[in-house]
Amino acid sequence: NNGGATPRTGQPNNGGATPRTGQPNNGGATPRTGQPNNGGATPRTGQPNNGGATRINRQSPRVAGAYTRYMNIGYAATQKRDYQTALINFRRALNERPGDSYATRAISNVQSYIQRSRQ
Repeated sequence: NNGGATPRTGQPNNGGATPRTGQPNNGGATPRTGQPNNGGATPRTGQPNNGGATRINRQSPRVAGAYTRYMNIGYAATQKRDYQTALINFRRALNERPGDSYATRAISNVQSYIQRSRQ
């Protein structure tokens, strides 16, 4: 019997302290801030993280609305393998936000899908 020592180290159990710091577990607080985890909200906005699907709106509402609408139509068309519709809408989104990396990447991806489907 090891008298309560952990099998890996042979040291006494630390009663829930973390192995790195030896301090008690913080109950879900983040290691960097010590604040409770926000359940996936982004640190800058406090809003739920949506997997990177949208960006911070720095455009006028009309421009941001059109861009988002075109991107969403493009993503939905891509899922349905309607690549021509997707390409049209991603190009429209890029027209709303020239140089946008998300629209540019989406166009590139759809063009590669079209190429693969022709082989």
